[in-house]
Amino acid sequence: MQRYLETTSSGSTQVDSHATGGEEEEGGFPDWIAFGVVAVAMALGIITRTTLAKWLPIPYTVLLLLWGGIFGVLFTELDEPFNYALNNGIEAWIHMDPRILQIVFFPILIFASAFNAQFHILERRLGQILFLAGPGVILGAGLTAVFMKFVLPYDWDWNLSMVFGSMVAATDPVAVVALLEELGVSEKLGTLIEGESLLNDGSAIVVFEVFLEAVEGHSRNWHEVIEFGSRLALGGPAIGAVIGIMGAFVLGYVINDALVEVSLTVLLAFSTFALCEATRVKVSGVLGIVACGVVLSYYGKPRVSSPVLPSLMDFWKTLQFFADTTIFFLSGLIVIGVAVNEDRAINAADFGYLIALFIALYIIRGLVILTAYPVLRSGEYKISVPQMIVLTHSGLRGAVALILALVVDGVHEIDQEDRDKIVFLTAGIAVLSLLVNGTTTGPLVRFLKLDRDGGFAEARLGDAAQAMQFDLA
Repeated sequence: MQRYLETTSSGSTQVDSHATGGEEEEGGFPDWIAFGVVAVAMALGIITRTTLAKWLPIPYTVLLLLWGGIFGVLFTELDEPFNYALNNGIEAWIHMDPRILQIVFFPILIFASAFNAQFHILERRLGQILFLAGPGVILGAGLTAVFMKFVLPYDWDWNLSMVFGSMVAATDPVAVVALLEELGVSEKLGTLIEGESLLNDGSAIVVFEVFLEAVEGHSRNWHEVIEFGSRLALGGPAIGAVIGIMGAFVLGYVINDALVEVSLTVLLAFSTFALCEATRVKVSGVLGIVACGVVLSYYGKPRVSSPVLPSLMDFWKTLQFFADTTIFFLSGLIVIGVAVNEDRAINAADFGYLIALFIALYIIRGLVILTAYPVLRSGEYKISVPQMIVLTHSGLRGAVALILALVVDGVHEIDQEDRDKIVFLTAGIAVLSLLVNGTTTGPLVRFLKLDRDGGFAEARLGDAAQAMQFDLA
């Protein structure tokens, strides 16, 4: 993703001039009416949440992805399926630079999750999270690369196989956070899954950048790899923590001013991401936002005025709903508009390879969790076998993988056919993981009694008993 903020690809992500200009065409609509697609997404989101989501056993975010896919199919397969304004708007989003989705929505979704994190659980789970987000991602990327090189008949070299492996190895924070918010997973397990998804992005991008540069003919030596990885993985959290501490300090001097206190948190989220990703600092904006949100959750919440705090939390929940609705609709739209069209070198066999890859990724995810078992069984919060099953099953891919696929789609050192395969497979894995894993994680969580109703009260009672025993000792 860092690369995408530095350069704009010249491939399929180029924006058509008629879709982005400010002139009016025959229909009398200005081209900026393209943003009316967001209004369509919100209208469908409201209708879906109040009707379909209550009748169908499918997570709300998956339904929005399907809505976007339907609009994408209609737009791709039919000639002018909607009126001029909506057709123009859909085309603009399909060809838009994906970094716009990242810049607009990632600060909202990731900050909201980090700000709402249970710090006392996160602190005790930190070692487990770091293992899954670091060595776990590297192991997953390597095993995926082995599968792509020796099992599928694409004849990719190691560098390209590792590029693809890194794209699909990390779970997507946008998809995972949205799903956990809806399912009501127990807080201890939810914090582990959510924390991993928020932090593993940095490890995946390090691997992605190193091997993509090798594909382009620019290799790094080990010293440069270590320097690059350390800067990316440590610089973001350092900047985010500093901004979070400064924000908490300022919040302590604002008394009963909801507008200022709420606006300040928005400023902190977006400025952290911008400073990390869009300046010469060039570190992980995702990790920066996570650090900023967690620091503000611990130091800032107690300094927010008591009458303002409920309004602040409601504001971020509303903003998170808006971002979830829009980005999942647009993701479905872009997946179909970019990955499924007659110009791509995709044949019937590729759909079979996609299914095989999806199964392989599920097995690889299980092997990564099994490898991490000694770490997951250590510490104060030891993971159980049912929790390991849910942890394996919750490996969702989504918007982050799609953005990286579009980055690769603009790298002309890679053959066009290979780029087509990468975009198709990545988009397919994102859709399948959301449809299959996303729709079955809820029943699995309830069957294993790991939801809040099944395990939260018991966990709280255990924590209280442990605390009392400690105090008495």
